Amino acid sequence: MRQYALTQEQLDRWQGITILRKMAGDSYVIPTSLNGPDYLLRHPVQWLASRGWIDHGRQPVKWIYTSTPSGREHLTMFEQRYYEYLRMFDIYHAVDTATGKFAFSYRPFCTPKQWEALLGQERPGEPGQRRWIDLRPAVAAYKGMDPLEIVFMSFLNEGRFDNQLLGWQFALSSNELWDEIAQICNSVFYQEDLEQAGISLDAVITEGSKLVLERMQIEEEIRALGVPASPPLVDPAQATETYRTVTETTIVTEKVVYVPVTEYVVYVDNPIYVPPIFVNPWW
Repeated sequence: MRQYALTQEQLDRWQGITILRKMAGDSYVIPTSLNGPDYLLRHPVQWLASRGWIDHGRQPVKWIYTSTPSGREHLTMFEQRYYEYLRMFDIYHAVDTATGKFAFSYRPFCTPKQWEALLGQERPGEPGQRRWIDLRPAVAAYKGMDPLEIVFMSFLNEGRFDNQLLGWQFALSSNELWDEIAQICNSVFYQEDLEQAGISLDAVITEGSKLVLERMQIEEEIRALGVPASPPLVDPAQATETYRTVTETTIVTEKVVYVPVTEYVVYVDNPIYVPPIFVNPWW
């Protein structure tokens, strides 16, 4: 059984990038006084400031934190990794290892309720045994990537840090979700576990890559016809972040569009291939 635990460096990094995403995508304003719920952000805010990723604003809004060019650059690099995760790794969220089926192949045909029911299915003839297995950490580890980061990205995608009752600041600063990320990585199947069950992770990755490529080709054909992209794939336009930058008189909106990698054929031919954006650290 593998054992993963978040380091303080990982915690600082992911708390910091979550705050930058809030400041950018949600236009959230963090006062330098850190009053109210924002008081819970004091450690990651200090970390961001120490890295030069945020700074005090200038007149007339000197009382708020704003992202710096360096902070926006690092956020852009992270968002490129996140975009790649959504495109190429989320497919392994639910795999039926007995049949080789991927739940995401059915998603375009499901309503939200049908999708929820599908994910809750049990194995035929095996009461209590879930049909679908989450192989995202296994695929990440097999490719030499960090399973913890992949699960963190899945939490972002699922809105796990958007606690409506206690506030996102509490969700970000408490240990509950961060401990859960480690627990997930320590409880899922990895290559050695699958091999003992006679399952080839190579084959799973190859089939998943083929499915993603087929979906991407369909999406490109749909776009060529001028029809909006369907929900299962992320439209590049949706990967646009809005940044608030402070001038001496106004708050200006600046958009940065992420350009996706377009060549994915190598995924099918090489299961251990790692996208270039994951090779170099974004921090």
